[in-house]
Amino acid sequence: MTDSLARLLAAANGRLASPAGLALLAVAGVVLLYLVYDHRVHVLGLLPYLVLLACPLMHLFHHGRHGHGHGRDHREGPREPGR
Repeated sequence: MTDSLARLLAAANGRLASPAGLALLAVAGVVLLYLVYDHRVHVLGLLPYLVLLACPLMHLFHHGRHGHGHGRDHREGPREPGR
């Protein structure tokens, strides 16, 4: 098992590291491969909608992580270094 996979499994609080979790990951991988190989036309047909859905989801989950909303009044102007 690679180091990054081990960290990913540890981050999931050990739920995915259990035998049932690993079996679930294996089944999910097989289903994903089946969808991609046998239903390529259907999967590629959904791709534009997935891109459109990614925009609001990225806005919801990443909002506030780029300097906004950290208790500072934005009318004050830029912060000085060391402040």
